[in-house]
Amino acid sequence: MLDFKQLLGVMLKQKRKPLHASLIAEAVIMLVTVLGFGFAMHWSIEGKITTITVVAVVMFLDMIAYAIWAIYQAYRINRSQTWRVIPADSRIFLNANVLTTGMGIFWQWLLSWAMMLVYVLPVSRSMVRTASFKSFIGDFSQTGGQMPGFLPELAVLGFFAAIEMTYYWLLVTDLSGALVDHLPVGAKAAKTLKEFIELLLVILFSWISGHVWGNLADAFTQKADSIFAILGMLIVEQIIICLLAGGAETWIFAKYTESQK
Repeated sequence: MLDFKQLLGVMLKQKRKPLHASLIAEAVIMLVTVLGFGFAMHWSIEGKITTITVVAVVMFLDMIAYAIWAIYQAYRINRSQTWRVIPADSRIFLNANVLTTGMGIFWQWLLSWAMMLVYVLPVSRSMVRTASFKSFIGDFSQTGGQMPGFLPELAVLGFFAAIEMTYYWLLVTDLSGALVDHLPVGAKAAKTLKEFIELLLVILFSWISGHVWGNLADAFTQKADSIFAILGMLIVEQIIICLLAGGAETWIFAKYTESQK
């Protein structure tokens, strides 16, 4: 039986190439965007603003696309007959799959932001000299000094958010499958019903998450005296959500997915 560390290493190695391919493709698209809009608009202020906007859109679309793809691959791995021949406990297998998927999403997000800064900073350097940006820079300089302090907290929050998102979607798909399999319906109807139940679960869990998140955010804002304290509380909340979603998904996976092997 493989232990958690060994299985984690195997999955990280397998998921590294798609992550690299996504980042390389994103870097190339960003470079083409910067050069294309730059030369087309003669590197004017309007052209630089357009370039920054388009590069940001490209980055966000790529981040979303990679997250969807990574979670879908995690779903496929959980059900893959090739992967499931690996001698490992079901809980170890599931959590290694989720952790490596979450790590991939987190690094893709983080490096996407880093690439955007690399492209945007040279483009925007001359923009700060214009009158329209002086007031913004002046306001930012008063609070920007705090950024090195709460950026690590944002990174930790993003990491647990990626893990929670992976658990969340696997829980939705496994739970809907477990519910439909206990109903006396045909294969075609079961597929449609499963998709409908998945939609209902997404709406239900999203409403619960948004309601709880909003109430906690209001409470944190009222009680906390700084952005550091608010982010710290949100990190604690995200860890609790990961534990709850992870525990529920682990139980469903062991009882339902493993029984389908």
